[in-house]
Amino acid sequence: MPLYNKVPYVKKAVESVLAQSYKDWELIVVDDGSKDGSPQLVLDLTDERCHMYSQGNQGASAARNTGVRLAQGELLAFLDSDDWWDETFLTEMVAFADSHPEAGLWACNYWYVKTGKTRVAVHLETGYFNYAEAYLKNKAMPVTSISVLMRKDVFEKVGGFNPQIRMAEDFDLWVRVALSSKMAFLNKPLASYNQNINPLHRMLGTLVQPENHFAFNSDYLLPMMRCEPRMRVIVDRVKITCLKQYYISPKYHHKAKTELAKIPIEDYRSEPFARYLWQPLWFLRLKDRLEKSVAWIKA
Repeated sequence: MPLYNKVPYVKKAVESVLAQSYKDWELIVVDDGSKDGSPQLVLDLTDERCHMYSQGNQGASAARNTGVRLAQGELLAFLDSDDWWDETFLTEMVAFADSHPEAGLWACNYWYVKTGKTRVAVHLETGYFNYAEAYLKNKAMPVTSISVLMRKDVFEKVGGFNPQIRMAEDFDLWVRVALSSKMAFLNKPLASYNQNINPLHRMLGTLVQPENHFAFNSDYLLPMMRCEPRMRVIVDRVKITCLKQYYISPKYHHKAKTELAKIPIEDYRSEPFARYLWQPLWFLRLKDRLEKSVAWIKA
């Protein structure tokens, strides 16, 4: 569990681990330089199966990697400090892993919690699945950092979380895992993805430095994706969605434009999700033309 300034939320997250019906676990909380008293709150809650480790602020990727290095078990599960698990999460996920031994990662469905409403996030049948196809058919991510169980050796084989990336770092990892091993999905919501978060306590929706965003740091995946063209499609889909915010920002416009130019958008006209991809692109192109028109008028 990576922890950074989550006093209003971390208690519920930790208590959901303590309440697990499956008892053979260890919780490693990696405080990533919190300044709001979050670590002490965790220490007041935990028992002998829980361990706290503190480091300077390096981001969730580095914090999770630290936790994995300290972990003694063969299986890993991740839980963000503002989300929570159902009390049977570990029991059912371990049983599911036993029944699908060929997988290197197992994911379950999860609840999407926002403004007092809860809905099931993913529509996917139980069993082994193709990550790229599942992603294309769902609006929500079929694999998240709060809904997985994975083999530690698989995590280490693919290199863990990329410590340079602080936004979409989990998507980056799932792509690499999907390219190297099978995945299995349990169609039962056992985790809750909390969207009722004060913007001051989250990074989602903020413009992190380009060097820390997946959208600007995905070129290294290209050689790996040659054997799985559909993976390239979902990577480009995520990039276009994320780059839109940067494109309309005067500070990052040119960097975003350079990244967008790398995407073979014309290849995706026949895709079922083409509208999803083209709408942001139309907006960006329109803005670009307007800027040129304004510059011409001023000249």
